[in-house]
Amino acid sequence: MSDKPRKDRRRSPRVKAEHDVTLQEDSTEAIPFYAKSADLNLGGIYCTLGRHTPLFSKMSITLNLPVMDDEGETRVIECALDGVVVRIEPEEPTAGCEEYHCALAFVNTDEDVELLLAKYLLQTMVRGEVN
Repeated sequence: MSDKPRKDRRRSPRVKAEHDVTLQEDSTEAIPFYAKSADLNLGGIYCTLGRHTPLFSKMSITLNLPVMDDEGETRVIECALDGVVVRIEPEEPTAGCEEYHCALAFVNTDEDVELLLAKYLLQTMVRGEVN
């Protein structure tokens, strides 16, 4: 293992984003479950789950983002994304574990959704909530 610092590969900064998130595995029979996000960027979301989810699981992600419109009014907008689990800690289901920390990478993001995310991120950064 190298002692070199890891290069940050994110294409946008992470911002604090504590929101309720609904996740559903990519299956017609999957039951939605809930998570709490910790941070967010254009490429993905980091959240805490109450259950283990296997690495590389495909997920539907729904979260509500407060975004200020052009008139200065803040509206909460539902944001629906597709994602893939790229990191889960602990890596295996663990008896007694009530919190799993999960990184999901967004995939196939619709342009309108990406613009909404970018607007939310920019407004959050202006308020100084960058991680």
